[in-house]
Amino acid sequence: MSEPSSPAPSNGSTRGLGWRLINVALAALIALIALVVYYLPALAGRPLSDESEARVAVVTREMLQSGDWVLPKISGQPSVKEPPLSCWLAALTCKVFVRDYNNTAAMTYAVQVPPALCAALAVFIVALIGCSLFGRAGGLSAGLILAASRIVALFAQSGYGDSTLMLACAASAGGIALLLTEKPRLSAALFTGFALGAGILTKGLVPLLLLVLPVAIELLLRHKILAWRHAVYLALALVIALLVAAPWFILVERKNPGAIREMAAEASDTVYRSSETAPRATELQAEQSSRNRGVFYYLYRGALGFMPWTPLAALALLVVLWPAYGSNATPSESASASRFFALYAGIGFLILLMVQRKQPQYLLTLWPALSLAAAGLFARFNTPGGVREERMGWALFALSIAGAIFICAAPLWPSLISALDKSGFVATRAREFAAINWLAIPAALVFFVVNYLCARFWVHARSVIAVSLYAALAAAFLVYSALRYSTRTQRDSTWASIQQLQREMATQSPSIRLFAAEPDRTLAIFQTGKPFRELAEFVKPAPEDSPATILIRGKQTHLLGVDLSNAAREFDDYMLIELPAGSPLEAKLREALAHATPRP
Repeated sequence: MSEPSSPAPSNGSTRGLGWRLINVALAALIALIALVVYYLPALAGRPLSDESEARVAVVTREMLQSGDWVLPKISGQPSVKEPPLSCWLAALTCKVFVRDYNNTAAMTYAVQVPPALCAALAVFIVALIGCSLFGRAGGLSAGLILAASRIVALFAQSGYGDSTLMLACAASAGGIALLLTEKPRLSAALFTGFALGAGILTKGLVPLLLLVLPVAIELLLRHKILAWRHAVYLALALVIALLVAAPWFILVERKNPGAIREMAAEASDTVYRSSETAPRATELQAEQSSRNRGVFYYLYRGALGFMPWTPLAALALLVVLWPAYGSNATPSESASASRFFALYAGIGFLILLMVQRKQPQYLLTLWPALSLAAAGLFARFNTPGGVREERMGWALFALSIAGAIFICAAPLWPSLISALDKSGFVATRAREFAAINWLAIPAALVFFVVNYLCARFWVHARSVIAVSLYAALAAAFLVYSALRYSTRTQRDSTWASIQQLQREMATQSPSIRLFAAEPDRTLAIFQTGKPFRELAEFVKPAPEDSPATILIRGKQTHLLGVDLSNAAREFDDYMLIELPAGSPLEAKLREALAHATPRP
């Protein structure tokens, strides 16, 4: 594996020329491939299945129907939990591709397209910024790392608005890194300002809060190279961001006084509360809420979300921290940029750990900076046959052997892990992977060969080729996951259930009060077009002769200890609980809900 140590052109030989045509073309190619992979579930017709996706869909549909693009609404009532940029993008997609806004399948497609486009655009921006700061190899590595990270692909293939926020964070963090260089440019200030403004229009002050501490630390560390124009350009970026975002906040407050206070309350609820304020209708919801509050939630979510790069980045970091005499020094500007992105990702991770309501999509805000920091780390391996390169090669060789043995033992994982994993989450994932059975040995061989080849490339200081090989395998797995037969079967079954639900709800009297226990309210509203209410509202006094219907997904007939089997009507994947007004069962359920609903 060893190669003679000799001078060679650095992988960072094109550093500072990020906008050259060849770099733009290569970054665009990576982003285009990523877009194709992200777009497949939308093209295949995957239904929406989550509250966050459904909220974007419902608000978008009501914007298009009412013509009011300022005030977000759900069932005609203002719902200003967050700014509406994600909904605006979905609405624009509808204008282009959809004619019937009441068509659930068409609206689903329109909601899924913008996240795929935003994630692919984030890949493009990260690759170009990486080319400017770390050289062409570093920039392409950054784009590939972001594009093939598991968590990025997962949410880019969904209808979540968090991919839009990831794009804004990628552009704003990258723009700040360019502004902190020795010779900042006005174009970088303009770019950063518009990106930061778009981020504020997506999730409020989140993008700005993530930047404050890393920028403050970098200003202290770089005070010797800073000049008056650094301060001017940073201030200009902030002013532009406020000018971009402020008009909507002013307009929505005029239309709905108290809207800004409602958004602040939602943000406060995310920070200080650990679970939903609605009653926990099922054991599954309670288990998920408990797991989300765990201290280690983001640790394993982050490690899984960064796959397949987690072991590669960990090995590279250990090798770089291990003193290696005779290694090429990293250019100071590249090292400073890498440090800034590491600070951004690290401080952001600590902030998320302190936030009590934990969701995996929150991690997306950190992934562009994490990808750039990892690319900056990999860019240090730029001397063929060098000490660090040799160490990285041998480390990968050892990983290839250990990983192959580990994969061969996949059928034994469930029995080994179930004794250690009390929550059952890891054991469940182990059982899913153990289903490969006899394929474990071929998979282990593939793993060994890929890592052995990567070890050779690392010794030759061709880290970008090793990264490309990892990314190609990750993309192949994502394509397989999106198109495999079991997924198509489940998707078709879900659409059939949604159509049956729509037919059943069409027979309900307009005077019936509708409540959603599972799925959540916004998903029920999107799928049926009916004005569902939160289950917590069931405790309120009802008008005389006003029956109620409760929607439950699955075959659950007990709700908060109340047996509802006598009032249940079952069809496909749903249960309808029909409660006559004033019935003993209605009173019993109302009493159970009153005790289960958390007090403010």
